[in-house]
Amino acid sequence: MLPKTNELIIWIENIRVGALEVNELGQFRLNYESAWVASPTGYPISPTLPLAGSEDSAEIHSAKVRFFFSNLLPEGKSLDEAVLANGLSKSNVFGLLHALGKESAGALMLLPPSQHPETLTSDSDLREITNAELSERIRAMPNVPFSVWDGKVRMSIAGYQAKLAVHKTQDGRLWLASGKSASTHILKPQASALNECQVANEYFCMRLAAMSGIESAEVDILRVPEPILVIKRFDRQLISGVARRLHIIDACQALNKSPEQKYERNFGAGEHVKHIRDGVSIKNLFSITDLATNKADMTLRQLRWLIFQHLIGNSDAHGKNMSFYVARDGLKMAPAYDQLSVTIYPTINHEFAMAIGDEFLEEAIRAYQWADFAIQVGLNPGLVARTIKHVANKANRALPTLLADPILTDVEKNFLNRLANQIQVRVEKFLEIAKILPGVARDIADEDVAVTLTDICK
Repeated sequence: MLPKTNELIIWIENIRVGALEVNELGQFRLNYESAWVASPTGYPISPTLPLAGSEDSAEIHSAKVRFFFSNLLPEGKSLDEAVLANGLSKSNVFGLLHALGKESAGALMLLPPSQHPETLTSDSDLREITNAELSERIRAMPNVPFSVWDGKVRMSIAGYQAKLAVHKTQDGRLWLASGKSASTHILKPQASALNECQVANEYFCMRLAAMSGIESAEVDILRVPEPILVIKRFDRQLISGVARRLHIIDACQALNKSPEQKYERNFGAGEHVKHIRDGVSIKNLFSITDLATNKADMTLRQLRWLIFQHLIGNSDAHGKNMSFYVARDGLKMAPAYDQLSVTIYPTINHEFAMAIGDEFLEEAIRAYQWADFAIQVGLNPGLVARTIKHVANKANRALPTLLADPILTDVEKNFLNRLANQIQVRVEKFLEIAKILPGVARDIADEDVAVTLTDICK
């Protein structure tokens, strides 16, 4: 007798894409709709889950499907809150998708077979959130999860930080997005008093990224009066006032990695496990360009992104902090997000999520490591040097303008002046690296040739 199967239907807008199944043995399966496969506008929801199916065993297919959909769920405390609110366990991926799958990152909606997107809550049933209510909820965050409103977890967005998906209308009013009404923005309040000026930090770094040539999500600060970072969703497109969902995946999904593998050292940096590096690495990230609709464009975007994370000290830039639009002909890199300086906070771990030239600590990363990185991923060292110089100079020129932003308070400006000083020190370091990087790369290549010749002559 075959195991009993539970099912969720996968929708993009009002189009049925396929079905996600899990049987009583815990095995997952993705079955695409034949009409979606045959349609010229149909595409695989991930490169690891092709439209034509695969020759993988049931166990391997199940693991790939589980990895993909697990990456749609929140993490850390946010996951704990979703688990508690829905009476589920953390390991119950299918149950969590059933509870949270109506509004996830990207275009996918996961609904029971008895539901259809058109039958869900209509726009007229949206509930407005006032500034006073937001303020009250922020002050209550130590006791009441920010993601839970009216007794329901309101989003399924990966990440540790407290956040809320909302629909923002043209007049600036905010509404809880429910059912078929897609959210347009994400609200991120100050997460902890320990992380000083966190909202201003991310706002500043995101705007600095945009001015440094890194396409980034649009951000603003809302004060209720507590500061809230307001992020415009790049996986939504407004057409005649209606938010259309756009499908995206993150690097973990593109690489068939679980959420637990978003860090290169996926078991941590402890003495007995730091050699295990099965998580997302820089080399992994740049391998995704093989799936790109425009390989050269994605390579340059990834390179600028990587340099900028080191320039601001974003040591927590990991495999779930890079996303891609998905189409039938391949992937295109989406705008950058979750960019803030982590190293400015002395109590947080400053080891980088992914090594540069086999080094994870900022003080150990010099020209040799950047040259080694270029060789490892197959980039021209001269291109890397020029891009380092380009990003560093643009960021340095943008700092005075951003520090004078009238939206910032005096306290935030004092904090950001300290951050800007750190960035300027790194700018000088990066410009020195750029000068010598091509020569260092040639030396490394000569060393490799010498070693090879020595081995041949043995």
